[in-house]
Amino acid sequence: MNTTKSPIPVYKLAFLQAYLYQIFSLEGTCKKNFEHTKWYLKEKYTEAEVESIIGYFKSKGLKCDCDVISKMDLKEISNEILEFHK
Repeated sequence: MNTTKSPIPVYKLAFLQAYLYQIFSLEGTCKKNFEHTKWYLKEKYTEAEVESIIGYFKSKGLKCDCDVISKMDLKEISNEILEFHK
């Protein structure tokens, strides 16, 4: 994954992943789009911010809600922002 600065804090990405995990635990299938991600983000962000976040996900190679869970590594993103061991 490339190193583009995240437009959303890591802890909010963790909440998004938890939400999506719960959705897929109930539904069991991915529709191969960002439908659930967009709904979740629209509850907290403006339309422009949502589009920026979705664009960020796409720049990271994510193609759908499922990828936000399975391919987005929060540890990697937090390491881009913070240095824990100097």
